[in-house]
Amino acid sequence: MKTSRTMIRKKVANGTTYTVVNDALKNELLQLDWAGENSYGPVYNCDGKHIEHCLDNTTCRNIVIKSNIFKCDGFPAIGHHGDCEHYNIEINDNIFDGPSGRWSMSRGYIIFRPLVHDVKIHDNVFIAPKESDSPNLGVIMENPDKTTLTIENNLFIGNIIE
Repeated sequence: MKTSRTMIRKKVANGTTYTVVNDALKNELLQLDWAGENSYGPVYNCDGKHIEHCLDNTTCRNIVIKSNIFKCDGFPAIGHHGDCEHYNIEINDNIFDGPSGRWSMSRGYIIFRPLVHDVKIHDNVFIAPKESDSPNLGVIMENPDKTTLTIENNLFIGNIIE
């Protein structure tokens, strides 16, 4: 699906359970990345049909991630690679269940790099194991500007380091 860069659309991940497949899978369950060579894919439309994606370097913006269950196994549920300017991201009413700190220390359940901004994380539940070998972190925002992230009304259960 080809879209104009001036067009604003909201993409919604709604009602899906994301589960770890095996121990070899050590990336984010839901990875936001720019549309560049080897950055992501395959891509599916809302009906589940495989579509070609444009390698136009578009960043992720105007994203809502709502009402999902993330079955975590020691790596982030939501994050990205590279340092792109993703923005206007809302993460709400989700459940993050399992450890976030099993693989090479914790990068948190949700992690965003320095150029990400305008992120709202609210009304989620984070459930970490009560006993854990590694620290479980909730949300990591590497942008030094603290106004780029709003975290409200989340419930943290288990062994989680804030």
